[in-house]
Amino acid sequence: MSTREAMPARPTASSERRSITVLFADIAGSTAIAERMDPEDWTALVGEAFKRMTSTIERYDGTIARLMGDGVLAFFGAPVAHEDDPERAVRCGLDMARAIDELGAAQRATGASDLRVRVGINTGPVVVGIVGSETANEYTAMGDAVNVAARMQATARAGSVLVAAATYRFISPLVDAVDVGLLELKGKTDAVQAYEITGLKAGAKAARGLVGLRAPMVGRDAQLTRLRDVFRVVRAGQARVACVIGEPGMGKTRLLSELRADIERTDGSVRWIEGRCLSYGETLPYHLVLDLVRSLIGVSGSSDESQVADALQSVLRDLLGDGWLETSAYLG
Repeated sequence: MSTREAMPARPTASSERRSITVLFADIAGSTAIAERMDPEDWTALVGEAFKRMTSTIERYDGTIARLMGDGVLAFFGAPVAHEDDPERAVRCGLDMARAIDELGAAQRATGASDLRVRVGINTGPVVVGIVGSETANEYTAMGDAVNVAARMQATARAGSVLVAAATYRFISPLVDAVDVGLLELKGKTDAVQAYEITGLKAGAKAARGLVGLRAPMVGRDAQLTRLRDVFRVVRAGQARVACVIGEPGMGKTRLLSELRADIERTDGSVRWIEGRCLSYGETLPYHLVLDLVRSLIGVSGSSDESQVADALQSVLRDLLGDGWLETSAYLG
């Protein structure tokens, strides 16, 4: 019999260092819930929970790295990277928490187990690659960023999404959050700043440039003048479409921001609504239209159906008067 101990798995030669966003999700109190349920019923419930969690990860083009007994580990940024991976991870976490909450709603209504998920997210440098042997291996990430994400998940309240400051700095303009302060995490010498994400801001858009710094716009006077001319025609009651086209980083967003600021300074009666296409939007039916409607009525993507319905009815009454009801029926 060999006395040779198994060596710990190490990244292969194909491993690479990169910055990713790590998401850990875990069914809160799963052991206690399982004790109170028939094994077959529990297995079916966990199977449905995993189905909802994994489909949510796939919708945001994340990578499912590992399925555990009552949780899942996912990467956003490896092996496929996107410019908005932290945002994808946070949106995924919010949707995941909502999906599991809906799954557990029927149980709570009957006084049964309270099924909720805890989500922890962190962003940072890791080494990603295949570890293991030829017969047993997995694609994984190694680094402190993974450990912090796991600790975030363990610390999160049931049904909540807790993110470290390293993730929050990328998504702060997009979300509503509660500052939970510095957390002393197991295995960490220094405390980690954390935020509980409570939802998405209404009409929020990703930040551009450096937070707190806004330099004067230079060299776009001609384009801004043309947009102002188009607006004056629209203000007179004639429909127009203006397309601003250019390579990434050329200042399209800044140009429209200047136009909006100019209009808001000079004409307070204008209603400005915004929608943004997402890089993963092909998996979200009518996303741009829904984003425009949410901007119009002033609700966030995390608002519940009753809040959306009330806000929609209020805006339609203001715009259409007695004819609001028919339009409301078409909008659902």
